Amino acid sequence: MNRLLFLAFAIYFICLEVTYGQQTVGFSENKLWLRGDSIIQQNSENRTRNKEVLYNYNPVVDIMKEKAVYKNLLDEYFSIFTVFKTNDNSEENVFKLSTRKNKIKVTSTFIDKDEGLEYDKSDPNNGMILSYMTRMKHFSKKNSLSFKDFYKRINEDPENNQLVEVLYFPKILNLLERSKVESYLSIKYGISLIGKKSYITSQNDTIWSYKKNKEFTHNVTGIGRDDEHKLDQKQSGNALNDGLIIGFDTIETSNTKNKTKVSNGFFLVWGNNNAGTELLNNANDTFRKMERVWKVQTSNGLEDLNQQSIELHVNLKDMEMKLPAPGDTPFKLWLAVQDNYKGSFDFETAIIYPSVNTETGIMVFKDIPWEITDKEFRYFTFFAAPAFFAQTKVTATNCVNTTSSLVELKLEGGQAPFNIETTSENGITIHETNDAHFNLNLEAGTHNIIITDALNQVFETSVKLDVQNTPVVEIAPVWQLDANGQVHVLPYVTAHKNLDLTYAWYDSTTKLATTQQFVFRSKGNYEFVVITANGCETRFPIEVIGNNAFDNGSSELFPNPVEINQSFTLSMNLKQPSKVIIRIFNINGQLVASEQLLNRQQITYQNKLSNSGIYFVSVETAQTSRTFKLLVK
Repeated sequence: MNRLLFLAFAIYFICLEVTYGQQTVGFSENKLWLRGDSIIQQNSENRTRNKEVLYNYNPVVDIMKEKAVYKNLLDEYFSIFTVFKTNDNSEENVFKLSTRKNKIKVTSTFIDKDEGLEYDKSDPNNGMILSYMTRMKHFSKKNSLSFKDFYKRINEDPENNQLVEVLYFPKILNLLERSKVESYLSIKYGISLIGKKSYITSQNDTIWSYKKNKEFTHNVTGIGRDDEHKLDQKQSGNALNDGLIIGFDTIETSNTKNKTKVSNGFFLVWGNNNAGTELLNNANDTFRKMERVWKVQTSNGLEDLNQQSIELHVNLKDMEMKLPAPGDTPFKLWLAVQDNYKGSFDFETAIIYPSVNTETGIMVFKDIPWEITDKEFRYFTFFAAPAFFAQTKVTATNCVNTTSSLVELKLEGGQAPFNIETTSENGITIHETNDAHFNLNLEAGTHNIIITDALNQVFETSVKLDVQNTPVVEIAPVWQLDANGQVHVLPYVTAHKNLDLTYAWYDSTTKLATTQQFVFRSKGNYEFVVITANGCETRFPIEVIGNNAFDNGSSELFPNPVEINQSFTLSMNLKQPSKVIIRIFNINGQLVASEQLLNRQQITYQNKLSNSGIYFVSVETAQTSRTFKLLVK
């Protein structure tokens, strides 16, 4: 029984009775290798077509009539890899394998062998890689491999029917060997491998790992050099016409016209997260951002990348992207590049580059210095913005004065010097600077900002600055371990909803945790730190003591567990009268209930809860504090 496996527009047909464990072979072991560059060189005087046909900037195979049939080439066991493109979905042949008693027809839609095998997920209109491995039944030395039928269609319509490349090996290749061949064909022709597949060079280097790039497996494409595979791809776009072309130095009309030189083994491979390319409008943002993000990975030669510039072409129509309609401020396309990506693109830290519109619908990014120092990958995306604009970031000037804010301006696309005019209810202030990074120290209120560059390009924006909000933190300074030798410390933190807080617990200089609550299991002096988004810290010293200082040993919380809406009682007999604060927190540290009692020694506190879960009852006195755990069923 035969089995068909499909991946990367590639069909694997393997006879299960065949086993293999051979040494990995190189391309030098091939018995037939048809590719456009070699065929053109060998047959330049006898070419049947005058016009060179290119597929992903590479010439396709121009088969001569005498080369349409290869006699007595086949072996009993063989592997054949064919790259082709056709708009004919009929059952005519791409190639035919024949012996005296056996004929196998390989078409653009299926393999006619036994009951017939149809391809899955293939689209020959865009181009596909067909990988076919088998043991040929009824094998005889008199045999043939024929492209005659396909050659006829090529002559009739050479633009839409192309035999791009053929590789034949007199054996069934193992998994590593297949991966090398298909990686080579994929990089050269921009046909992505489908499935959980990595890209591997002739030297067994993984230049794109599926496992490490699971989020960016869509339309994987690349450029690079592999001398053993005679690969020197300097510019490439994906076969699915996703609108993006990337090349070394300057993208030319063909791969051979790009004279850039990179080291053998150097590759640049990219893939995207398959998100949308619509430029979304956010009323509070200068940018029109897309959700699609690309990841770029380099291999074996960062010094090559740091010496080369990269050029990108974006076809707005193919990428299904529309720039905002021109108005008072026309928009252009920008490229944003950053080192890290954690689910969303950080435009504040990204390096951005403007496009050059060289022809209708094509946006070009020229001379991009794709320098990578300590990492082999970067991320990029595109956004629409005016030709001249400013990014703004607001932070507190310090942690004491809460009425003043620092507005950081990062000017993009303009030419120095810059004139910056700010208007508020307090008047007008004008600054002049040659620096594209400029800081304004502004008081709370609304400020209109008008920036004009040397070319009289104008960008206007406004910022509304509020009095800086600070968190209110209540936490007892002393906590008592319980009979089990632990105490659950829950600070009561109130903050403005827009105030992004982080937390830290320290034992001297050792950070213990970064949670809002913490369980101590030993006596000692500790510190709780609350940190605002702008880096302001508030520190609270904490002392944890033994379990004999709180009361006279008669404290009790009952019943425990308790039913929903059933009353529970906290009974305590303190060693001396004290102000008492009782707080009930849920498991997430959120305050559920609180009560304050004055000058009490004997305490009986009752309450009930309407939701099941684990709760913590915190009791704070003038001398110390402790926590009781309550289970509500």
